[in-house]
Amino acid sequence: MGLQGAGWCMVAAEGITLPLNPLVHNKFLNDTFFTCSWVPIEARQIWLLLVESMKLGVTELSNSLGMLVFTSCITRLGTVAFAANQIALNILSFGFMPSNGFGATATVGIGQEIGRGRRLEGKRFGMVTVYLGLGFMSLFQL
Repeated sequence: MGLQGAGWCMVAAEGITLPLNPLVHNKFLNDTFFTCSWVPIEARQIWLLLVESMKLGVTELSNSLGMLVFTSCITRLGTVAFAANQIALNILSFGFMPSNGFGATATVGIGQEIGRGRRLEGKRFGMVTVYLGLGFMSLFQL
């Protein structure tokens, strides 16, 4: 069925998981994480969320626009070049996707340590994450 079959499979998968989401959220996760209880929201938290989201949004928008321009240039070279480019990007993702994971880990870990008032531990957590990330990603450079 080709591309159309892949699209219909995606629609079917989303259609199956959509009704399961409320069940998981309201039943299974509520027992452990109390997902159905109300949490008060402060105006300061909303402002912080908006400011940080805008920073990250601009970053992601610029990355997406760059990839759009790059992909539009590659597609003009033909389907074989586009297919080769997609394969190369998938292989390349083994090199840069772990850095995204290490970055998210460092953000959470450092934030938790600073929140506990342990700034030195936060710095240590960040440096250990950098060393582990460099070591892990250097394996793909060999």
